[in-house]
Amino acid sequence: MLITEGADVNFLGPDFNDRTALCFASGTNNLGLVQYLLASGSNPNIHGEFSRPLFTAVQSNNVDIVHALLAAGAVVNANGDALLSYTRSLELFRIFLERGADPNYEYILGGTSLHYICYDDADGKAYAELLLQFGANAEKADRNGDTPVDFAMRENKPEIVKLLEPFVQDPVMKMKIATWLEERAISSNSAAVCAAPSLFDRLHVSISSMISSIRRRGS
Repeated sequence: MLITEGADVNFLGPDFNDRTALCFASGTNNLGLVQYLLASGSNPNIHGEFSRPLFTAVQSNNVDIVHALLAAGAVVNANGDALLSYTRSLELFRIFLERGADPNYEYILGGTSLHYICYDDADGKAYAELLLQFGANAEKADRNGDTPVDFAMRENKPEIVKLLEPFVQDPVMKMKIATWLEERAISSNSAAVCAAPSLFDRLHVSISSMISSIRRRGS
């Protein structure tokens, strides 16, 4: 390879969209290439305007490459990258938080990871628990004035609402949560009652069964 001929393994130029060879390799499934580049002196924290190796690996959801980059000294919170919002591995999510990822990092429109998890993550409860464990603010409002609790209620996620409630101090929001949970419980009970067979239906089935049994005996 060119590296053995003295090529700069950390070359960063406009012809490569401000990416190093390691950054390109981190977006593939070629763990061996990433390990080779790191062993050859690639710096996991050199990056251009658009991306850096760790962020690229997270976007590709390549857990093994992320581990290799972290072992080589990749910095989690460098350059303000929104790593948590792209992480689809609970294992990596915890590792990033343990290594200093900001649980209250503001993305576009002032939302945090907790906002987005409450909005569109089907498995959000486990991620929300981790964020709260590491200091996520359940009352932080985005630029539209919505908190993570507002998102969870709007998306009808009672388990997450119940999880967030103890972390809410605002009495107005506390009352809003209590009212929402009560209304949802009433609605669920009403639906269960409507779905259950009535006494008349049960009697009708019983009588029909008795008549059928008598007819079979008489035939």
